[in-house]
Amino acid sequence: MSEHKWDCSKIIRDLPVIQTLFTSEQEAIEYCGRFKKTGKIWTLYDVARFSYFLHKMDGVYKKADEHLRILMDINRLIMLASIVECLNSKEDFVRFDEWVKQKSKNNEFRKQGINVWHDYNRIHGSAVKFRTFFQDYLTKDEKIRLIKSVQFYQKEKREFLPLFCFKGVKCNLNHSYCNFDTNKTKCPVYASERQVRRGVKECANFLYTLRSRFVHEAKLFSFPKPLPEGVGGSSWLVDYTEYKFTTRNYLHQGPIMLGLFSNQLTELVKQYLKRMMQKYVETREETQKSKSDKSEFLNKQM
Repeated sequence: MSEHKWDCSKIIRDLPVIQTLFTSEQEAIEYCGRFKKTGKIWTLYDVARFSYFLHKMDGVYKKADEHLRILMDINRLIMLASIVECLNSKEDFVRFDEWVKQKSKNNEFRKQGINVWHDYNRIHGSAVKFRTFFQDYLTKDEKIRLIKSVQFYQKEKREFLPLFCFKGVKCNLNHSYCNFDTNKTKCPVYASERQVRRGVKECANFLYTLRSRFVHEAKLFSFPKPLPEGVGGSSWLVDYTEYKFTTRNYLHQGPIMLGLFSNQLTELVKQYLKRMMQKYVETREETQKSKSDKSEFLNKQM
């Protein structure tokens, strides 16, 4: 057996979660081979290992007490964000100081110094890559359900409304149910691509903010408690009462309720894991080919 096949077989054997993404073991081995040729075989191994731990976490979660579930919720979101960030990276990660040193050799770059952070963040910013996943991979229906999952309490109407459904108040003036649930063609947000983009951007940024505030500010949060099949549910976010919008100049202050189960978020990422892996390895193959072509061209010029 070749070294290439042994490496890939070992990954598949040790982490059977990988097999669920492919129609056969041979397809999985060939896919692993593409990662290895681009020098990224361990990226595949790391992502698969994360997926394996997330899968194992489900069994423990159901038996855990409330306090342990909160810690597991936090850990799950951080791990999911890491997978999404890793596979949505078009270039290998470079620290900001190293990136500036590389770019400073370019005269045009020095003239545009004011945009340094923006340019770096566009390529290597973790929050940008996290938001990209929700914008690029989810279906329209999945995006609307995600938008609807984060709600705030409106005192005037004495009911909860989607925080990032920007026309939510308008379409709920005369009734207490959601148009999307009864007839999505009458949902004003569903009818507007711009509103969907804005809503998903805010919702993804909100989830990433939960992760960041835990890491940097020791703020706890929790997903809804698991309920019996077919029963809906939501939970107050622990110690979280405000959110600064990115698409408009507005700071929401007040209770925020999350109607998204942690296993639902896990399944959402897992559903598109193969497509993210495909895009990741294709980008690396294109980069590798571009470098090879450039090197070949320069050699001919010498």
